[in-house]
Amino acid sequence: MPSSARADRVVLYPVAGDADHDALDEVEDALEASIRRVGHSRAPTPGGITAARPTTSAQMEGIGTSAQARYVVVASIEPMPGQYRLHLVVGHDGRVEELLVNVMRAEEPARLDDVLRSMLRPEGLGDDALRLSGIESDEDRARREAEEAARREAEAQAARDAAAQADAEARRLAEEEAARRAEEEARREQDAAEQARREEEERRANEASAWDRRPQLGSDGATVIMIGALGGGLVPVGTSGPQPSGGAVRPPTGAIGIGMIQARVGHALSGTGGLELRGGIDILLGGTSGLGILVGASYQLTPFTAPIHLGASIELGVNFLFTGPQDAGFVGRVSAIASFMPVEHLSIEVSLPELGYLSNGPGAVSFGASARIGYRF
Repeated sequence: MPSSARADRVVLYPVAGDADHDALDEVEDALEASIRRVGHSRAPTPGGITAARPTTSAQMEGIGTSAQARYVVVASIEPMPGQYRLHLVVGHDGRVEELLVNVMRAEEPARLDDVLRSMLRPEGLGDDALRLSGIESDEDRARREAEEAARREAEAQAARDAAAQADAEARRLAEEEAARRAEEEARREQDAAEQARREEEERRANEASAWDRRPQLGSDGATVIMIGALGGGLVPVGTSGPQPSGGAVRPPTGAIGIGMIQARVGHALSGTGGLELRGGIDILLGGTSGLGILVGASYQLTPFTAPIHLGASIELGVNFLFTGPQDAGFVGRVSAIASFMPVEHLSIEVSLPELGYLSNGPGAVSFGASARIGYRF
């Protein structure tokens, strides 16, 4: 056993080696705990944890003097399964000693205590170097090898006897298992091929019928009731066209901002691919006021498999102005139109741009955009 060590301060540099940071930190903590268990204390590393590791006795002696420590320990590890190889370099009293030992994880505290107790002492390693490094004498090695050879021969004979009894059974079981696995693999491959064939047939059938099954206008109800609003303006084309509300009639000076509340009833004609007849009323508000009664039609194609319809609409009717000329006149309107059915029976429709003509007075051109929401049944 190594002789007792006198309590001194020890500079321990961070452990290096081919291992992850957690493993290096664990070994460093184990070395620090062992330093305390053998009766020493750890001194701070001059320059902190990023300081360069000393490699010569002069460097170690200078670091020990700077830290007021007697020993400087530089360690690195090489990880192995269940253990690691520890390379220790210890500088003390102007000399440097090195030791390479294996440390089993299960025996780590006792092994490190033995190593550090032997190195952190005035006389250094001495005769403990051979013991700690695992170096044997010729007689000890010969005796150990003879005992090991006898043990291996006994174990080999026992293994041969057991193998002779179990070999036939093992071969039989292996053959049965191989046959079972081959049968299962063949069945899985057959099932997978059949499933892939069915999925491919289904995919092709869906692709072939998706276009024919697309939800055309009116597929969830031929009749629709809609309400919506229009925003836009009127541009008079004569000298006494539609006038702003209130006041005396005066020559128009530019566009008049208007809004409309729209109500529509429509019916999609079966077999036409998107033709819908419509009728409804417009309540004109804003810069001028009035009431329009219109009939017309829209035609909306369904260019996608989703319930999205694109097309155009035309409406004709009569318009009654309550301001300006306060007369009845012809109204015509055309627009690009798009509709979408987010859920069954619900329709959202947008007209943009929506252009028209009112013949009230000398007449006016209307422009704007509208949106409507409707229910199909």
